[in-house]
Amino acid sequence: MVLYYNVAQPQNIKETYSPFDQIDFLVKMPAGREYKQGSGRLSGNLKVQVVATGSTNPVDLNPTHQVNVSQFCGLHGLFRSFTTSVNDQTVENIAYYPRWIAMKKQAENAQTQLFTSTENISELTGLNTSQLLCGGAGGKVSFNVKPQIAINKSNGNLPQSKFVQIRVMTQLASAFECFYTTNTNVTSILYTVDDLQFTWYEQNQSNAGDIVLNTCYLNKQTVVSNHTNLNLFCPNVYDAVSVSFIKQDDLNKIETDNNANYMVQQIQRIEFTLNGNDAPVSYPLETYQDFSVNYKKSLMAGDKNCFSKSLISLGQAFGIGCSFPTSVNDKLGINIDISSDNNNIMSEKKYDAYMYVNGYITL
Repeated sequence: MVLYYNVAQPQNIKETYSPFDQIDFLVKMPAGREYKQGSGRLSGNLKVQVVATGSTNPVDLNPTHQVNVSQFCGLHGLFRSFTTSVNDQTVENIAYYPRWIAMKKQAENAQTQLFTSTENISELTGLNTSQLLCGGAGGKVSFNVKPQIAINKSNGNLPQSKFVQIRVMTQLASAFECFYTTNTNVTSILYTVDDLQFTWYEQNQSNAGDIVLNTCYLNKQTVVSNHTNLNLFCPNVYDAVSVSFIKQDDLNKIETDNNANYMVQQIQRIEFTLNGNDAPVSYPLETYQDFSVNYKKSLMAGDKNCFSKSLISLGQAFGIGCSFPTSVNDKLGINIDISSDNNNIMSEKKYDAYMYVNGYITL
C-alpha cells in the first residue's frame, strides 16, 4: 500500500493567529485518491506570554509563571469550536470542543498515559504543562493534535469521488478558555499561533461504499434549581449522551481550568427519558457509583481510564450520561434531583451543563 502525504494551509493565511481568529482549511484530494481514515492532524507553533502585576508589557513565559493547560485536553484547548462540511453540506458543528476532548481523554487513558503515549505527548496533555509551555528558541513550542472531528472518526477511508471537497473551520479560544495560572502575580495571559496547517494521508482509491461518520453535537443548559429537567433534541441518529458541569462563577477566570468537570454535590436521583416515556436506563440512578458506571458507558470508556474516586471528588472527572439503542428525532430528557441540605441551593451556585450527543451520519 502506497501512502501519500498532503497538507492544507489556512484559506485566510496570516503570519500569526490570535484568540478568536476564524481559520478555514480546504481539504482536497486528487482524483483516484482517498483520505486515510483518522489521519488528519493540526500542527503549528505556540507562543505564550504573560503580563505581571505592576507592568503593562508582556514577557515570555517561564516556569515561575505557573501557566498551565488542562491536563486532559492539552492544546486541543486552543480550538474553541469546529465545523466540518462535505461538498458544502455541514455534517458536524462542535461548540466547546476542548471540554469534549477532556471527557474523551479521561475515558480512554489512565492518568499516566496522558504524558507517556506518543499521541498525547505531541498534544501537551498530562502534568507539568507549565514547563512544557515555555518552549525552546524564541519561546515557542511545537504541537501536533489529532482533532476529534467527523472526518477523523469514520468507518473507512474517504474516497475523493464522494468527498470532493472537505472544509474544516475552527475558531481559536480566548486565553482564559485555554490557559490558567496559580501565580497570583500574573494578571493576563496572551498567546499567538503560527505555521498552522492541516495534514493528512491519502492512498489510492478502492471501492467506495457507504461511509458512516461519527459526529458530536452539543446542547448547553444551566442547572438553576434543585429539581432540574434538561432536555435536548438531536436531528441525527444518536446512541449516547454525556454531560459534564462547571460553576458559572468559575468560567473565564485566570485562576481556574475552564475545562474542568466539576462534581455536583448531593445528587439524589437521575432519570433519563425518551419522549417523556421510554427509559434508556431501566431504573432511576440514585448512587454516585451508578452515575459513574453509566457515564463511563456513554463515553465507551476503556479498562484504563481516569475515573478514579480521587479525581472525581477533586472536581476533575465527574459527569453523568447513558448509552441506549440507536435513536433519531427523539426528545431526550434528563431529570436531576439535588438535595437542598446544608444550603446546597442551585439557584445560587448555577452550574452550566454541557450535554454532548454521540451521533452518526451516513454519506
